[in-house]
Amino acid sequence: MIGVVALLFVMGIGLLVYMGVEAKRCRVRTHRLIVAGQSQPVTLLFISDVHRRVIKEHWVNKVIESQVDVVIIGGDLLERGTPLSRTDENLRVLSQIADDVLFVYGNHDMNVAKPSLVRLFQKHGVRTLENEHAWVNEGSLHVFGTKDHTSSQAVVQPISNRASINVLISHNPHVPRMYRDSQDYDLILSGHTHGGQIRIFGFGIREAGKWQPFGAGQLLISNGFGTRRLPLRLGAPAEVHLIRIAPSE
Repeated sequence: MIGVVALLFVMGIGLLVYMGVEAKRCRVRTHRLIVAGQSQPVTLLFISDVHRRVIKEHWVNKVIESQVDVVIIGGDLLERGTPLSRTDENLRVLSQIADDVLFVYGNHDMNVAKPSLVRLFQKHGVRTLENEHAWVNEGSLHVFGTKDHTSSQAVVQPISNRASINVLISHNPHVPRMYRDSQDYDLILSGHTHGGQIRIFGFGIREAGKWQPFGAGQLLISNGFGTRRLPLRLGAPAEVHLIRIAPSE
């Protein structure tokens, strides 16, 4: 009996160590999306839910080789208690990847003093989208970013130019599901759920990260980069996304 208890204890410790290691890893998921009627390929880097994690310089150096056109930060860049110096450094590292860096607020970003964040965004040339749009990559890419769902002010703007690649960013995937106009976008990027963070036999307390068809395009829910409360992951690996949008042949 004592031997069984000791074995279970060792297995439990081993599982906790594994979950801690998983929380510190980062997988760069590479995706290819075909958008009909487009003539110019575009490469996006999407990262969400950084929270308290540090974005390592050596990881970014590998991504730079992919010639990214725009970096999109999908909210929860930090949370209450995260040192601003850490967020400053994370933004410095991300801004090395591409000339264009876009950001939408998540629910935890809204708990941080906004003037402090705005100063960091101005320092690193980050554009924030709060129910606003931006044109990047010489106008071939139209990006609309919503306010966070918790603000009760999130809206989705109808597409005005179908000749461009149209991307919608919403930290919470619930927002695009609320608006019919979301179904006209080629790509929707969201996070928030952390993929459940800890999934056992496929079950978790929140929606799993995934790609799914959505209207005329695709919806991506990312597992995110960081963690919340417990720095542990199981069955929902930390990830960022390198998305190559190509024209149909």
